[in-house]
Amino acid sequence: MEECLSYIKVLIKSEGPIGFDRFMEAALNHPLWGYYSSGRVLIGEEGDFITSPHLGPLFAGVLARFAAKADEALGAPDIFYLIEGGPGEGELAKDLLDNLKSQNPSLYARTRYAADELSPALALRRGEKLVGHREKIIEAAPKGFTGLYLSNELPDAFPVKRFSLEGGEIFELRVSISGDCLALEKTPCDPSLLPPHLSRPKEGERWEVEVNTGLEGWLSRIA
Repeated sequence: MEECLSYIKVLIKSEGPIGFDRFMEAALNHPLWGYYSSGRVLIGEEGDFITSPHLGPLFAGVLARFAAKADEALGAPDIFYLIEGGPGEGELAKDLLDNLKSQNPSLYARTRYAADELSPALALRRGEKLVGHREKIIEAAPKGFTGLYLSNELPDAFPVKRFSLEGGEIFELRVSISGDCLALEKTPCDPSLLPPHLSRPKEGERWEVEVNTGLEGWLSRIA
């Protein structure tokens, strides 16, 4: 954590205040010190946060039924590719594949699973959890694959830019240094950087918003 903080401070000292999205990207995904990349992330009841798959297999069971419907709609292809964006430790993947193996062996036999994941540390944990399905795991799906891409809560962790509207003026909230600590600094902002419905504020309006800068690119890539 200290290494990541030092890196962010060096970045700010060399470039000036940085966008909140760049701060988030460094804090979460720096290859050596980021929260996800370094392996410090702890998921579950005793961890930093909890997601639906960690509460039990019911959620995965619902998705298994959805996968069966998708397979039927696609005409039961010879290989049904199941791709998961941001699968973390593989809790959802394990329960989903367990369900298909027991409840839908025909689909399970044709299923190939690939993770769309950035964190090498989480990939190691996922490999251990999915050892019972290792014959189903592939490195990546081919371009134009036939199957299902699913993701649970991944866009929540995408870096965001932060903006505020005060007194009719729009500001971007950027990360700077105050003393020895990080701080938010308001910088006058070009309204064209905002989505259209925010760039033309009404008189007397006041707000602070987050804009997910990576969502559009992610959707385009997986589509």
